[in-house]
Amino acid sequence: MKNVFSIRYKIFIIYSLLIICILLFTSVITNQMTSNTSVENAVETSERELALIINNLDAKITHIYDYATTVAVNPDVIAMLKKYKTPPQTASAQYQLRTTLSKSVNSILGINRNVAMWDLVALDNKFFGASGYNLTPTILALGTDYFTHTNQKNSCVIQGPYLVKENFPNNPVVPKMAVTKSVVDLENLETIGYVAFFVNESSFAAIFEKNMPPDTQTNFYVLNENNIVLSSSEKDLIGTDFSIGEHISSERYNELCQTGNMILPGTGGNADILYTAKIYEGTNWRVINAVPLNSLLQGQEAVNRFTLMIGILACVITLVLSFWVSYTISKPIHTLSNAMARVSKGDLNQTVITHSKDEMAILYTGFNNLTKKVRALLDEVYQKQEEKNQYQLQLIQSQVKPHFLYNTLETIKSLVDLDLNETASEAISAMAVFYRISLNNGNDIISIQNELELCRQYLYIQKLRYQEYLDYRIEKCEGTENWCISKLTLQPILENAIYHGIKEKHTKGLIVIQLKNFEDHLIFSVIDNGVGMDSETLKNLQNSLGASCENEHLRSFGLSSVNRRIQLLFGKEYGIRIESVLHHYTKVMLTIPKEPYFPSIK
Repeated sequence: MKNVFSIRYKIFIIYSLLIICILLFTSVITNQMTSNTSVENAVETSERELALIINNLDAKITHIYDYATTVAVNPDVIAMLKKYKTPPQTASAQYQLRTTLSKSVNSILGINRNVAMWDLVALDNKFFGASGYNLTPTILALGTDYFTHTNQKNSCVIQGPYLVKENFPNNPVVPKMAVTKSVVDLENLETIGYVAFFVNESSFAAIFEKNMPPDTQTNFYVLNENNIVLSSSEKDLIGTDFSIGEHISSERYNELCQTGNMILPGTGGNADILYTAKIYEGTNWRVINAVPLNSLLQGQEAVNRFTLMIGILACVITLVLSFWVSYTISKPIHTLSNAMARVSKGDLNQTVITHSKDEMAILYTGFNNLTKKVRALLDEVYQKQEEKNQYQLQLIQSQVKPHFLYNTLETIKSLVDLDLNETASEAISAMAVFYRISLNNGNDIISIQNELELCRQYLYIQKLRYQEYLDYRIEKCEGTENWCISKLTLQPILENAIYHGIKEKHTKGLIVIQLKNFEDHLIFSVIDNGVGMDSETLKNLQNSLGASCENEHLRSFGLSSVNRRIQLLFGKEYGIRIESVLHHYTKVMLTIPKEPYFPSIK
């Protein structure tokens, strides 16, 4: 009994000292830890908000580019620019040109509120005045040689800001952005003029104002590559160099560009300011969000006090319980610990027996039940692992981007607007075939024949959108039609070839799909003669295929998803290999085993 009494108090004293040390340690670091966690959460919140804003900015600019491209390929626009190399001088010719182009362009733009004004420009930098807007103040802000120095590639370009002094009462200065797209003669692919859209800065500012949390004094800044402020909540800064402004020093600005976020002291005794910066890759603009840190940490002090009170109360309860537990379990604990030691070495067949009817009997019974359940769970884990693999496959397949449906509908709308009803009908049929095959009655596995047909319809629809850039060819291999493949396997590879290969080339490119039949496997090859990749980019892309998560700075999202799908289905020996030569080509090779196709497989 003496030894039992000694053990009981040893347990109590040691446990009490441990709790006191933990309490002292917690009282010292709790505030620091919670503050750091709160700041990290605030930074993450600000970064998520900024990412959402950049997504909305990308959508707005993409829509404007799409409208500019649609106007640039309009037959009436091309015909008028071919007819008039410079704006006509006679009133009748000007009236005919304005009437024809206003009808065509306004039917495309509709009630689009992003484009404030538009016009066509001849190669001699003279505006046609086709839209009927008073563009004199804007032309003065642009300068006479704007289109001489602007990007001559056949792509949309956005530049600014241009501080336009409008001919309104009080002569307000309105910042505007200029979006230009060259108009190409489709017969000889020569530039014959330009489409010019003018977008008010307030259109971009509205994105931030709608997405910022309420009741916060948040400021935003959109900078170009030269650190000039394009749009801001502080209108006086528009057109100035942000890196030498009064808000942040040039050294701090350079550090912010490298780290992506920074906390700086507020001026005049105000709260600290959290600066968050991200690059919008579509235009290489830098978007900066500045929000008072205290607005993101409201209520944190009350949470800290409450947490500390709960910790103290838990320690007191633990001390009381420790005394009672040490007194109760001192005798049988040795027996139980020996049994647990044997279990920890892998002997799960341990059973402890007690003749008492107190709490330890319940503990013994619980231990026996636990070992029994562990044995059952080990058997269950193997079965659930198979279910987990199937879940991972379905999760990866759900990552296919939904933008294709939206872009296809936009393309069909443009065809209808251009009275190309037959082409629009063919596009609708192609889209119907694409989704009929991709849905496949809920089956995840389809035949090689259906997968190639799905690719054909996808490339046909994409060619309608990028008729100036894209051509394709599918080379079949006889005797492979009835083998199986996971549906939508080739579509992400084709999407990468279009957007990161052909489209960036800015001239017409070709995508070729090849299929080779070997004894026990098949190899698909997707080849494009686009911009290609240098050796370092190719190496990083190859490494990303085997990573467990996606790197947002690489172009490997679709390829990595395809690679994981194939390896989940067929094993690690199958998947994707990539070859590429900068400015020449990129070749993506996909290897799968020969598996017979049965329509009932899901």
